[in-house]
Amino acid sequence: MAASTRVEPGKTWCQVPPLVKRLMDDLTTRPSYVLNLRWDVLAWNDAAARVFGFDRQPAEYRNLLWMLFTDAELCRVMADFPNLPISPIAKCYRARLSWVKAKASG
Repeated sequence: MAASTRVEPGKTWCQVPPLVKRLMDDLTTRPSYVLNLRWDVLAWNDAAARVFGFDRQPAEYRNLLWMLFTDAELCRVMADFPNLPISPIAKCYRARLSWVKAKASG
């Protein structure tokens, strides 16, 4: 495994196959990550670390859904994506963004 791909050890039964790890390493300009069914982030490349800040989170909080609602920097980054798909999760996230923006404007 290349040094640029980080893999979350232990706490899940899901394993990321070596071929997927190599593919993520090859996508140097494309943020790539692997989630399990609980949205735990299992592995990611350097581009994803820069965009999503997976390295900033302790392993026990490295869950994308959790991060979408609790990580202020990730909220700021995601606010730049105007066309999130309309799903229950997107609706909750948009509601939170509206609340954060209203709170910030005073």
